[in-house]
Amino acid sequence: MLQLPPLSLYIHVPWCVQKCPYCDFNSHAQKGELPHLEYVAALLEDLEQDLHWAQGRPLSSIFIGGGTPSLLSVDAMQALLDGVRARIALTPDCEITMEANPGTVEADKFAGFQRAGINRISIGVQSFQQEKLTRLGRIHGPEEARKAAALAHAIKLPTFNLDLMHGLPGQSLEQALDDLAQAIALDQAEHISEARGEVQRVVEILEAAACAPAMMQGQTLDYIATNISGKVVREPLGVFGGVAPFNFPALVFGWFAFRSKIKGVYFSIMTQALTYAGMLLFFRNETGFGGNNGFTGFTTLLGFSVTETSTRIALFLATVLLLLLAFGTGFALAKSKFGRILTAVRDAENRLTFCGYDPRGFKLLVWTLSAVLCGLAGALYVPQVGIINPSEMSPTNSIEAAIWVALGGRGTLIGPLLGAGLVNGMKSWFTVAFPEYWLFFLGALFILVTLYLPKGVVGLLKKRGEQ
Repeated sequence: MLQLPPLSLYIHVPWCVQKCPYCDFNSHAQKGELPHLEYVAALLEDLEQDLHWAQGRPLSSIFIGGGTPSLLSVDAMQALLDGVRARIALTPDCEITMEANPGTVEADKFAGFQRAGINRISIGVQSFQQEKLTRLGRIHGPEEARKAAALAHAIKLPTFNLDLMHGLPGQSLEQALDDLAQAIALDQAEHISEARGEVQRVVEILEAAACAPAMMQGQTLDYIATNISGKVVREPLGVFGGVAPFNFPALVFGWFAFRSKIKGVYFSIMTQALTYAGMLLFFRNETGFGGNNGFTGFTTLLGFSVTETSTRIALFLATVLLLLLAFGTGFALAKSKFGRILTAVRDAENRLTFCGYDPRGFKLLVWTLSAVLCGLAGALYVPQVGIINPSEMSPTNSIEAAIWVALGGRGTLIGPLLGAGLVNGMKSWFTVAFPEYWLFFLGALFILVTLYLPKGVVGLLKKRGEQ
């Protein structure tokens, strides 16, 4: 079903103290007393005629532009916003923005606008240099701009912004950066020297990002900008190929998949499709994998009987040890520079590439490491159960594992362990009491967790701990 987009309202106030020579908006220099209330009445009448376009939607934002809306009286602004609210609903978080010229700003007027409902003010500073302001035809000076920002801070507006213009006639790069630094200092209420340091750091980072791609030939980038050095990290190809040869197919598949830039949901679909195809192949008797019966008859392991109590205890302890080892390895990787790179691959792969890293190698390493852990888990699972059937390759198991993660808590290490314990506990009870309904319950559980517990049990526990 087609869903209408959020609704916004723009209100135009066409008057200025004087017309700036660069302005091409519908604005006019003030001549005499402004018809404040009469103009508001005309605006509300116009809104009344267009209400049918709202189609029942509330307003998510209101922007009052111009001209110079701050020329309106507080009473006129109050009447305007009261009239809008009386005719159309506003969302609880509706942002109501008003443009303001620093030359028309007064403390009482700012506070009055806020009482009327304005929760964001856009202050047209344009520059903090008098020469540039004069050339632009602005009626305010640098001190008035600073005063306007200070007033916005003083009345504790939820948010405000300072508009700047760059590329002005005769403006040097140093002047433009100084304007930016002064705006940051006023916005964040910090010392100008600190703001200039922030600006310089951003410039250095941009310089680094701009020149890095041309230098990515595998060498150390000893210098790319002031106080910034970098190093191109070679992709760790095939690290686990020698560690676990039985996972060579995973390495080969990952190599071609990541080289082909297949990722996201398409990568998941491809892996599930190949696994399902493998399951169907292994179910065929002529392939020699036992068909529907699978592999059975596991009686000994390294000369020890798998049914002996001592052997079963040893296998159990080995399983616990592998779990702790995997958890420890994951924790160490997550806290390392390698882990931060993997986080960058997850959140902003294109940006990581731009910074000089090739994400394909890192994805291949993690993919192969995961395959190694799966192989070791399978090697411990089979002798304890005594059978392995191709049905273990069914998509249901993958879905179940995804639910472990979702229920326990995504983006955490302990979450999947917790989720696995909870889901398998429920599975043990359901498959005895209501075996025919287990898959239905599993699907419903995934939907409920996604809708009402997006951060899983771990997220719920963290939230309660913060209260």
